Amino acid sequence: MQVSKIYQKSAIYLGLLFIFLFQTSFTGIKHPYYIGVTEIRLDTQKNELNVGCKLNTDDLQEALYKLYKAKVNLMKKDTVCNRLMNVYIKERLKISINKQQVDLKFSGYELEEESCWCYFESKLNAEPKIVQVSNTLLYDFIHAQTNLIHCYLNKERKSYKLANPKSEVGFEF
Repeated sequence: MQVSKIYQKSAIYLGLLFIFLFQTSFTGIKHPYYIGVTEIRLDTQKNELNVGCKLNTDDLQEALYKLYKAKVNLMKKDTVCNRLMNVYIKERLKISINKQQVDLKFSGYELEEESCWCYFESKLNAEPKIVQVSNTLLYDFIHAQTNLIHCYLNKERKSYKLANPKSEVGFEF
């Protein structure tokens, strides 16, 4: 008799747990970590600068909606998505090399699981000695946002963690 009551209580708790998990999967409970990654690759042999920004897809779509009132679906990969991402990221990611601001050209994006990689490129005009980065991606909407910055000069890598509100870092090579 005692064992039967234990099974009943267990079944009730499991049922409640299942209902809770089912409901929370659709009610917009956010993921627990807000981390973006920005990779800056400086190739002096090719005189190229390549930038990749990895952001949570849902967070990026929400930011674009809140700022531009445009409901975008990054799965569609249309010109509206390209234009809005280009504007949003270029307003919040600034890179200077040897105190000269870099003009980033948007080259596209790709989805990877729950993340979106946005790509930019530019030409290198001089041997990089100092790389200054200002990155406020998703800071407007997510106060717990952290952006990891990885800067590569050829094969040498330097990294730094920017946690909102800190937004600037400099790398010397």
